[in-house]
Amino acid sequence: MNLDLLKELVAFQRYGTLSSTAEHLMITQPTITRGMRRLEDELGVSLFDRRVSNHIKLNETGVYAATEAAKLLKAERDFTERVLNYHHLNHEIVIGSVAPGPVILLENSEIPSPAKVKINFQNVFPEKVADNLKNLKEKLIFTNQEIMTDEIESVYLGVEYLGVEIGKSNPLSKKTSVTFDDLAGMSFLVVQDTGP
Repeated sequence: MNLDLLKELVAFQRYGTLSSTAEHLMITQPTITRGMRRLEDELGVSLFDRRVSNHIKLNETGVYAATEAAKLLKAERDFTERVLNYHHLNHEIVIGSVAPGPVILLENSEIPSPAKVKINFQNVFPEKVADNLKNLKEKLIFTNQEIMTDEIESVYLGVEYLGVEIGKSNPLSKKTSVTFDDLAGMSFLVVQDTGP
């Protein structure tokens, strides 16, 4: 099955016309028309309702085929990503984190390992942790959520604390402890992404 034809079918479902599909895919409209006919021939079914002159639309089978094609194309992208990530992970250990603290700690420490260690300095979105591990994007991710599945195991490492540095000219610097009430109404410079 030609994946380009499936991409054309999915694009047609999204954009609704041959001209919009052709424009989106940056190919000619006749190429799309020939491709859709070739796809119908390969499948042995009609995917379009052609009863209205100069206008086609997906029939029920076409809608189903486009939905299944989208799933297949996603699976193909995931397959490619996993294979490439697997290859990279055989040559390096990629470490990620949902917050900058663990990455800063790793960056400033000596990691005794025969393997090449690569640190992903861009925070991983918490909702993407499991997907990134399954797709082999990172081999280890520091997160604030426990994940226990057949494929992923979490290990509790500790607690991260966020500190506030107060300049010596600030009257609060004389205190031995500071509360949130003491800090109320003050402005701070904050790292752009501190994580969860």
